[in-house]
Amino acid sequence: MVVDAESGIVAIGAPRQRRRKAVHDLIAPDFVLPDLRGGVTALSDHRHKKRLLIAFSTW
Repeated sequence: MVVDAESGIVAIGAPRQRRRKAVHDLIAPDFVLPDLRGGVTALSDHRHKKRLLIAFSTW
């Protein structure tokens, strides 16, 4: 966890060892997001398929 009291920002992340293992093993955590048809799609729904995930924020 990192806190910048002056800016009022807090960031929470996984421990370094877990992140390093995930990158080395090429394993992404499963998550669920809404799709364009109003349903939901999980990352695990696309196992063994190549996908490009782009994440951004406007804050």
